[in-house]
Amino acid sequence: MKINLTVLILFTIVLLAGACKKADNEVHIRVLNDSPDLFEEVIVNTSGGEHNYGEIEPNSYTAYQLFDFAYNYAYVRLQIDGKDFFLIPNDYAGEQMLRSGYYTYILRVVDYDTGALTLEIKKD
Repeated sequence: MKINLTVLILFTIVLLAGACKKADNEVHIRVLNDSPDLFEEVIVNTSGGEHNYGEIEPNSYTAYQLFDFAYNYAYVRLQIDGKDFFLIPNDYAGEQMLRSGYYTYILRVVDYDTGALTLEIKKD
């Protein structure tokens, strides 16, 4: 009987420790369209997951999406009036992963001719 109780207690401790560890790595990201244009087919890939945020109205926020991990910047693809716009990171070498929490990626158009975007991050 003592062995069964010990096993049950150890199992419970391991289960709770695993649940706590997972919560420590949760990064929630929403997107702000900081432009006068409608963003369509907005894809964000942080290397810790990819989400399609769909359409984002001008000067509007999306709902938060959960990522396994993220950095201060990410791969972003979107369309404005059928034209593709991109933000493509070179790499994440030397970058620190974001701590668990809630963040906003603020997207702005830099150049309509080249389809260039900028991304600013804000901790919420």
